[in-house]
Amino acid sequence: MNRQPEMSFRHAVCNGFFVAAMAGLCFGADWPEWRGPGRDGVVRDSPPLMDAFPDGGPREVWRCKDIPGHDLGGYGSVSVAAGRVYVYANTRVRTPQPEKVLTKAALEAMGWIPDLPEALWTAVDEARVSPERVGLAADKVEPWVKDWLAGHLSADTKTYEAKLTERLKQGQSAMPLPVLRALAAVRDKKFAGEPELRDWFTAEAIPANWHATVIQKAAVVLETGFDDIFCVDAETGKLLWTQRYPGQTYPYQCSSTPCLAEGRCYVGGSAGSLYCLDAVTGAEVWKGKSKAGPKQQVGGSFVVQDGVAVLLGGSLMGFDAASGRVLWTQDAVKGLHASPARWRRGDRTYLICNGSMDAVCVDPQTGTVLWKVPGGGPSTPVLCGDVFVLYTPNAKTGLAAYRLSETAPQQLWKLPYTDRGASPVIHEGFVYIMGGWQKPHAVCVELESGKVAWEVKTPAETEISSPVVADGKIWHVFGMSGHTSLYCLRATPEKYTLLGTAPIPAVTATSPAIADGRIYLRLPDAVVCYDLRR
Repeated sequence: MNRQPEMSFRHAVCNGFFVAAMAGLCFGADWPEWRGPGRDGVVRDSPPLMDAFPDGGPREVWRCKDIPGHDLGGYGSVSVAAGRVYVYANTRVRTPQPEKVLTKAALEAMGWIPDLPEALWTAVDEARVSPERVGLAADKVEPWVKDWLAGHLSADTKTYEAKLTERLKQGQSAMPLPVLRALAAVRDKKFAGEPELRDWFTAEAIPANWHATVIQKAAVVLETGFDDIFCVDAETGKLLWTQRYPGQTYPYQCSSTPCLAEGRCYVGGSAGSLYCLDAVTGAEVWKGKSKAGPKQQVGGSFVVQDGVAVLLGGSLMGFDAASGRVLWTQDAVKGLHASPARWRRGDRTYLICNGSMDAVCVDPQTGTVLWKVPGGGPSTPVLCGDVFVLYTPNAKTGLAAYRLSETAPQQLWKLPYTDRGASPVIHEGFVYIMGGWQKPHAVCVELESGKVAWEVKTPAETEISSPVVADGKIWHVFGMSGHTSLYCLRATPEKYTLLGTAPIPAVTATSPAIADGRIYLRLPDAVVCYDLRR
């Protein structure tokens, strides 16, 4: 099987598109925006990079601490431009308060089940401490719980199954029902502090072995949100400046990646706030507002094209890049997390963007929608010449490729692969995806035909994080909840070839940035730079 001529042709077309689209802009070895200068996750003209990780992983060049990530700062990626590293953090500051309150959530975390019928409360609490339950071996507990619930739950009480399952599994270690009832009786009561709560323990004869648990669950923490933009020296890791604005907190923090263009840094913040700063000094150039509401977290990133800064924040909007003046608002394109990609057609540049339900082609000068196709989701479309690829969370669309036109794109193929936010990468005529979350997969697909070259189930979960291709290798963060590793794979259609893994506690869902042979990653409390060069 000889694929090389077709691969070389497609590779040339993609590179030709990149050169045309970037004409007049000089990035050198920079990674100045989401997914790099081509917004496609590809490093062009990379120096030779390592084929295997040394013992202990790649060499750490520097680590800039006190830049929060994950649930304390978000999941946005790093940008690199003109010798500087930029990152946005939707910072969550937690300040413990002296008072103690037993909220509904705190009570449920300790085992209270609101509105559970009294007869069922009595039955389950007798069962969890019964000789039959106490005498079970560990591997017999789950079958016993299922059988017990099957005999005691009706159609009306089936909704309590999950919580009752947990209580029966806990057995004797669950909080006793009399204690739960006493706590529920003072739900939402404000105790002035721990001493007052302890006095209440004494008055109500709460067993001492439960005091610490109740005090911890009754803790009151004041959360304050900020929008922080950091600038770090790319060579040394020294923090050069920080710009802070009042912000908002969310269950999952906002995760915009800075866009560097024409000496300015563009960031989408919390509560619909938008920022444009001087890239060298951090001085404010302008502030604006998207159509995202105060409870809507933005995960998308700006793209700047021909003097227009475009962001999907509630609706797709175009701003004058120099002044922040609103040029247009396209309410037909809704969403919060997707970032547009550029498509060069003749002497015009269009933007391809995923909305909530569709992928659309938009004129960045006017906001006019030229066409739309089924798509949707947080993923950024990836372009190669006049073909673009979508990777969606929607099983009906899945992974799909289209031949572009200014009127009606033609679908080339679609495959049933999904992810909640990861973007594909294209290398030498083949599409690579890494995603799937609870069904993690790595897949290689021929761009023109949609034929699957290979597919493997990966040993670690991954989602939302998008791969980068550099020096013919795929660099990707696998793993969840702090147990993450950097993977290096050969970018080849012949077979899945894992070159190595390196344990690195990267932020889940963040994507790598690679510039001049160095990789930049968000950690839960820092930004770190590793040298990948041979």
